[in-house]
Amino acid sequence: MRKLKLLTMAVLALALLAIPGTALAKSRDRDHDHMADKWEKRHHLNTHRRDGRRDPDRDGRSNLAEFRAHTDPRDPDTDNDGVEDGDEVSGTIASFDSNTGVLTITTPNGDVTGNVVQGTTEIKCENEAEQEDVNDDHGDDDRGDVSDARHGSDDGDRGDDNTTCTTADLTQGTAVHEAEMNSSGQFTEVELRK
Repeated sequence: MRKLKLLTMAVLALALLAIPGTALAKSRDRDHDHMADKWEKRHHLNTHRRDGRRDPDRDGRSNLAEFRAHTDPRDPDTDNDGVEDGDEVSGTIASFDSNTGVLTITTPNGDVTGNVVQGTTEIKCENEAEQEDVNDDHGDDDRGDVSDARHGSDDGDRGDDNTTCTTADLTQGTAVHEAEMNSSGQFTEVELRK
């Protein structure tokens, strides 16, 4: 009887140890780039190097942004709708409370994200004319220039695609191109499509 109790306790102890290990394996991020290793492996990214800022498909959306948007970092037009992932709207502002700094964004699939905008949050705006310039560049063979233009490089005569905005621009219904958050749940950057 005593052997049965010891065996039962040993099995329970092993089972309890296995549960956290299983949970950890599902959300493992060895390189600490905020992208799950499982997702990185599926999309042939490096699980041992921080490559969240890279853009292998050169669509203007970083690997980290592709991870958050559930798009393919190796396919510039994941949903094959003729609009590159970097040009897709990631969400719409549902509300912004200037007293608390809470910005609520609704994604196209209905998910709602409410996080804090603080004084260090970089807010950028891209107007329709600037977007048209970038779209015109998509026909060029030199895709590097498109990526550079989208990220504010002043190579050529395109100028800076993103202008600085303020919290006054965080109005209900405004399209959000991209929003980046830190691990504390605060927005570090919000890029609007005006």
